Amino acid sequence: MAKVFEELVRSEKRFEVAAPRNFSMVCFKVSASSTLFKHENDDNENQQKLNEVTETLLEKINESGKACMTHAVVGGMYVIRVAIGASPTEEKHVVGTTKVVQQYLDAILSS
Repeated sequence: MAKVFEELVRSEKRFEVAAPRNFSMVCFKVSASSTLFKHENDDNENQQKLNEVTETLLEKINESGKACMTHAVVGGMYVIRVAIGASPTEEKHVVGTTKVVQQYLDAILSS
């Protein structure tokens, strides 16, 4: 199921997988290709803004109670970690979780 989640994240241009999937763990973040970011900013400024948006996204997801995820900092990037390993997890649960992530990012980007 983690592979399914990873594939769904990869298919959404506003996200990118930040580290290779390891067993049930997928690490992802908001992508720089998101319409929120202007490329004339320097790399440090863009990375800081990406980190802030990714952190806000994680907070909103966890506050909702619809999913529970954690974070890590990988090479200066704030990433969201999701572990999908429970036996009864079905594809519909993974798809639903992906939709929750997308909905909260939509809300952040539109505000």
